[in-house]
Amino acid sequence: IAQIAAGFLGGNRDEGESSNGNPLDFRNGDFALFETSALLYTVNIVTTVVPSSVQVTGGSNYTFAGIGSIVGSGGISHLGTGRVTLDTTNDFEGAVAVTNGGILRISKASALGVAGGGVEIGSGSALEVAGGMTTREEPMVLSGVGPTAGGALVNVSGGNILRGGVRLLTNTLFGVTAGSLSLNDPLTNVAADTITVDSAGAFTFANSILGAGVAVVKQGSGQGSLAGPLNTVTSVVTHAGTLRLVGGGPAVSVFATAGVPVYLAAGTTLQTLEESLGGPLGTFNDPQITLSSNT
Repeated sequence: IAQIAAGFLGGNRDEGESSNGNPLDFRNGDFALFETSALLYTVNIVTTVVPSSVQVTGGSNYTFAGIGSIVGSGGISHLGTGRVTLDTTNDFEGAVAVTNGGILRISKASALGVAGGGVEIGSGSALEVAGGMTTREEPMVLSGVGPTAGGALVNVSGGNILRGGVRLLTNTLFGVTAGSLSLNDPLTNVAADTITVDSAGAFTFANSILGAGVAVVKQGSGQGSLAGPLNTVTSVVTHAGTLRLVGGGPAVSVFATAGVPVYLAAGTTLQTLEESLGGPLGTFNDPQITLSSNT
């Protein structure tokens, strides 16, 4: 085990700082463990490195940066409660897991490795997206509202597009503190009753919502967009901001069934667009819209 607290990763003799402050060599093929007893928590990856896997523990905030990249068959596990920032372009093949109340922030389109490796964000943990990018096709599993109730998936800056599809295991909160975030592939609900979007910017479900029946709740002063077909959405409640219903094509309705209730609280706005995001005209299938006073 290469137990690394800070330093450089690059080549087969890479300087780092071990947990006791002594110099440490990292060699390709090592299991790289990043733990909490260090003075600095920035890891400069200076070339292509091939750990068997990477694990981060403890409550420290780590940043992986530099001109290098992480490759190989292994993955990354964030088992701590701090924030881990991946600011490198990576081609590792394994899965990414954040499962113990921590936060993983990505700021590169390939930060999560090759397409198809998979991402799991456990209940109480979060994935933050920053910068402005279109990610590789990474299937993602989400649960819960995040460590600070700000979201299990949060856009913190820039205009970002996530590809690969999302599966929800429990009621889940999506957040946009700034910028915009679009989920461009289908979302499949496994066991959630409610999907909540809290947006100060713009959030878009740009594809189908499938699986078990689920209610969608819109919070925050920004915009939330739903593009069909919303096959299993049972209701939409807008507490604040703007709700956009976007037609999904000439033979596709935003709502799969007629009469889905849509509630708009006071001070909110409903926009209906007969054109999908870059696509042809669509329909809405007669949702039952209820307006609060002063809407």
